Amino acid sequence: METKFEALDGEKQQRILNAAMREFASKGYDRASTNRIVEGACIAKGLLFHYFKNKKRLYLYLYDRGMRLITEEVFRGVDFSQRDFFARLTQAERVKVDLIRRSPDIFDFLKAAYLEESDAVRKELDERNQGQLALNFQRVFEGVDMAAFREDLDPALVLKTIAWAYEGFAGSYMERIRRMETLDQDYEALLREADQYTEFLKKCFYRRENE
Repeated sequence: METKFEALDGEKQQRILNAAMREFASKGYDRASTNRIVEGACIAKGLLFHYFKNKKRLYLYLYDRGMRLITEEVFRGVDFSQRDFFARLTQAERVKVDLIRRSPDIFDFLKAAYLEESDAVRKELDERNQGQLALNFQRVFEGVDMAAFREDLDPALVLKTIAWAYEGFAGSYMERIRRMETLDQDYEALLREADQYTEFLKKCFYRRENE
C-alpha cells in the first residue's frame, strides 16, 4: 500500500512526511492525531488512509524510512579502505552531524521513537533497533586494524563502548543544533568538539604508538 505513497510527487510526499514526523515527535504515538497530520499536510484525511492503512503503518513507515536514509548517508560518507577505527567513526560522525543540521525533523522523530513506550509499537521498534544495531556494528567494524588497540582490553567491548559514546555525542549535538542562532559558526564548533572527544577516546583505548 505504501507504494502508492511513494508514487506521489516529491513536494506532496514531503508535506505529509514532515507533518507526520512533527506530530509523532511532539505528541508521542498514542496522543498523535491523524487529524492534525492531515491539517498540517493540507490533504484530505481519506487520502492519508489511502496511502497508509492506519496510524501504526504510517508510524513504522516513517521510522523505517528515516533509519534507512541515515544509514545510507552515513555509510556513503565513510571510506572503508581506511582501517583506523577512529578515522572511520570521525567520518561517520561528521556526516551524521551534517544530517542533523539539514534534517532536524527526521532526528526529532527518531529520537522520540527511541524513547516511545506505547505498547502499540514498542515491540516492532525493539525488533528493528536490535537488527539495525547489529548490522551497523558489523559494517563499521569490518576490516579495522585491531592491533592498534591496547592488548589488555576486550576488543569487542571496546568497540561497542566507543560506538555508544558516539551515539551519545550525536544526541547532545541534536539538542544544541536545534538551539543554534549562528548555524555555520556553531556547526564548526561542534565538529571541533567531536575531534576533541575522538582524541580523548584514542588516549583511552589505543596503544601509545597509535595515538
